[in-house]
Amino acid sequence: MPRVRFSEAARIEIAHLAAELAEERKGRRSAERKSRSLQRRVETLERLLANVQAELVKAKQTVREYARQIFGRHSERGPVPGSAPSEGTDTSAGEAVGASPSSPSTEEPAPPHPTHRKQKKRGRRPGHPGSGRRTVEELPCTTEVRTLPEEQRCCPNCGTPYKPMVGAYAVSLVLDWAVAVFYRRYLRQKYQPACSCPGIKRIVVAPPPAKVVARGLLSPQFIARLCVEKFCLGHPLHRILHALRLNIPAQAVSRGGVTRLLRRVGPLLQPLYDAIGDEVRRATLVGGDETTGTVHCPDDDPQRPPDHRPGWWNWCFSCATAVVFLLRQSRGEDVPFAFFGWDKHKGPPRHPQLILLTDCYVVYKALAGWVVNAFCWAHLRRRLLKAARDEATVAAARWAENWRLRIHTLYELTAARRAAGAEAWAAADQALRAHVAKMKATAERQLHDSALPPERRGALESLLRHWVGLTLFLDHPEVPLDNNERERILRGPVVGRKNFRFFGSIWSAHLAEMLWSILATAERNGLNPLTYLIAYLQACADNGHRPLEGAALQRFLPWAASAEDRATWSAPPPSVLQLSFAPRTPAPRRRRACRRPAPALAPAAAPAAVDSS
Repeated sequence: MPRVRFSEAARIEIAHLAAELAEERKGRRSAERKSRSLQRRVETLERLLANVQAELVKAKQTVREYARQIFGRHSERGPVPGSAPSEGTDTSAGEAVGASPSSPSTEEPAPPHPTHRKQKKRGRRPGHPGSGRRTVEELPCTTEVRTLPEEQRCCPNCGTPYKPMVGAYAVSLVLDWAVAVFYRRYLRQKYQPACSCPGIKRIVVAPPPAKVVARGLLSPQFIARLCVEKFCLGHPLHRILHALRLNIPAQAVSRGGVTRLLRRVGPLLQPLYDAIGDEVRRATLVGGDETTGTVHCPDDDPQRPPDHRPGWWNWCFSCATAVVFLLRQSRGEDVPFAFFGWDKHKGPPRHPQLILLTDCYVVYKALAGWVVNAFCWAHLRRRLLKAARDEATVAAARWAENWRLRIHTLYELTAARRAAGAEAWAAADQALRAHVAKMKATAERQLHDSALPPERRGALESLLRHWVGLTLFLDHPEVPLDNNERERILRGPVVGRKNFRFFGSIWSAHLAEMLWSILATAERNGLNPLTYLIAYLQACADNGHRPLEGAALQRFLPWAASAEDRATWSAPPPSVLQLSFAPRTPAPRRRRACRRPAPALAPAAAPAAVDSS
């Protein structure tokens, strides 16, 4: 084939076309690289968008959960919102809100709930005589005679004056509330010997009243009321003193003085607190729970970030007769090990005797072998209801409602077994065990469904994972179904935590755990915490402001109190109706070296009338 000869112009044109082609190919490769880079960038942004959307969904669920906890219905009674409790069946797992509930259900109908029946109207029925106004006969009463004004004591027609009916009165009752803050003035009689024996004092004076703190001004009643106000009712100290300033003309006590007094009261309570802890350790059935606590120690570094500061936790362990609180800088297993006196190096006992009723927190599950774990059905029910709220479908709501009804029936059958006598106990026990077996079979059957949403699957897996601890009550009827009692006991410290925020020292935290334990133990044994604490502090004062020991301490153990002491400590403390004292004039400030002057009080009407109780 002969070679084609191109002219010079053609060769130049070919060279230009080749250069343009190379440039176009280079641009195309650059565009392809840029397209691939943009594609990767788009994929990265899509993944980032998916993560952001997932985080947004999770954040919205968290906001809805917090809003429900703050503004929603706090009672767990009644049907689950969004369910159809009257039907008692589940729809398909993937049904959305507003979808048709016509798909068949593989789950058997749940037992009917009593709240589905027609409720009776509240209030008094027509024709009922009523119960009348409630009055307490034990309350003291003052009498005040009221008369007609002068212009109304005559007949409006003729002006003839009315004749008073002797001994005829119309009685009206008004319940009053007065805060009595007063001084108790003790007149200590002086005696002068009439003989001239050597070595005898020329003047003998009656002893002063016993005090909780040496040379202290506050009485045991005042200190006990202060402790109950702060640690039982959860009022901050400055608010308690402010309430006193609203009722008395001058500030009788200072905040610093009260703080120093409370620090000296702590050692008096230590033996009683130790005895309460020993009582809990001796029990065979103990319930445990914990919540956050706030203690700001002086040795904490203020420059350290809050996330790196050691957190405090308020632990609560209780048995049938005692409640003990522990404020510790740990939420780990070292706290129960130290409290119960276990040694990890020796290993757990072969047959543990202690049954520990708790929620499903991992620390309590780590104590397996040392204790027999019993878990709370109320916490499991909350998880089932939360799974339905997170899924937010009609099917999930009906599924949660059915499980709530099953758990409700479990509570009813358990109560029926406890109330059954010796003859009916076997039948009640058999009915309860049959219902429990049916619940387990239902959970296993639902887990075999591959279309089950992950929220419900996680809740059911938790149910079967803790099944042994949840059904421990079958063989141990004394074990409750839930741990709600511990949560109610922790409510007082939680209210105090919200009101006075934190404790500023270790000794104040220790005082709080002691008083929480003592007051809660008194209430658990049916005693009046105020009356009981007044009696205990008065006994310490009579003991020379020293802690009680031996038989004197044994008398004040609430679970071992005598019938006479129990009757006395269960009643309210005596109140003071009338005070014949004049208002105190505040004394001018003086230096610390000078002795505090005696309060300027009006003289008593009669020394024999001074109350020395």
